[in-house]
Amino acid sequence: MYRNAKHGPPWKVLFFGTDHFSLPILKALHVELLKKYLPFRTDSVVSRLEVVTKSSPNDVSRFVAENSTDLVHHVWPDLDITPGKFDVGVIASFGKLIPKKLIDMFPRGILNVHPSLLPRWRGCAPIPYTILAGDQVTGVTIQQIRPHRFDVGPIVSQTKVRLPPAVTSLELCDLLSMEGANLIVETLRDLQHLEDVEVDQDDESATYAPKIHSTDVRLWIDWNNETCKQIDRKFRALQDLHDIKSYFGDLKVRLRNPVPMQDLWWYTLRDKYMASRPGSAVYIKSKGCVIIQCKDGLVGIRDVVVKKPLTAISFHNGYLSKPELKYTRFSNTKLVEEKALQIPNRQDCVAMEKHWHLQLMRLSSGLPDG
Repeated sequence: MYRNAKHGPPWKVLFFGTDHFSLPILKALHVELLKKYLPFRTDSVVSRLEVVTKSSPNDVSRFVAENSTDLVHHVWPDLDITPGKFDVGVIASFGKLIPKKLIDMFPRGILNVHPSLLPRWRGCAPIPYTILAGDQVTGVTIQQIRPHRFDVGPIVSQTKVRLPPAVTSLELCDLLSMEGANLIVETLRDLQHLEDVEVDQDDESATYAPKIHSTDVRLWIDWNNETCKQIDRKFRALQDLHDIKSYFGDLKVRLRNPVPMQDLWWYTLRDKYMASRPGSAVYIKSKGCVIIQCKDGLVGIRDVVVKKPLTAISFHNGYLSKPELKYTRFSNTKLVEEKALQIPNRQDCVAMEKHWHLQLMRLSSGLPDG
């Protein structure tokens, strides 16, 4: 690597990407490419730009098709790349390990645009894990890729970003992709100097963010042990990927469209029996939502999927309003419905008194219990 390397921009760049996060980064490189056609502009960092995507249609392949006059499209893994054709590679959310043979064809290596402050959150899902963990600060890292393992190469540049309040994964992805687009252009502009001061990652402080599958247990809410803040982060982190899940009694349900946590801070369940039992739920007409008791407060849900999506009022009419389901709770395991504690009526009291009177008579006469 770096043998016969060019010393400065503009660079001949091969871009690898596929998705929503990749696209703003490719667009920023494309803008740099177009600068070379403008008179009196000598600050472009890109002199050639070609693009590698996967075979299935995606955000990047559609953009390349719309700009085919300027961009050459390669489909992974059928690449016709020769040493010296490109100076540097740029990769963003590509999801494929690049073999050493290909990496070595780029005198300046291949730069990965990763949406976290490496070595925190190595892996393909750093944004959801950032929100789940309650991180206050994240960022974008530009690092040299290495064969055989993702996100382990030396850090070339980084920028920090403070998480906006109540941000979702999709919103944070948009924010970090724009930060990444700016950072990769600035990194290419000063690449030679940044390579001289690149820093190896500390493997001991690394944390990992593997793919979150639809079967992941973190998609289930543990109403007994999770707080309002934890459940709020779960929705913001994961609802753009998969539905959040729960049981209502023995019904498996999916929960959508949560109410902002700050809108419910002053609500309490009036029924003390229900308020003491996480998973208890009532319908609040003024908010148009079902509120559910968790470990330390209430969570509001506007849509519940049973067999089909139901609004909160429809779920109330079909389930919560039924007398036999009044004390059925939400849970992360199947539950039998609970019965409220009831005060015995007079007839029950008389029957119980007769029963214990007969028991005392048998005991005093030496007769066996019957």
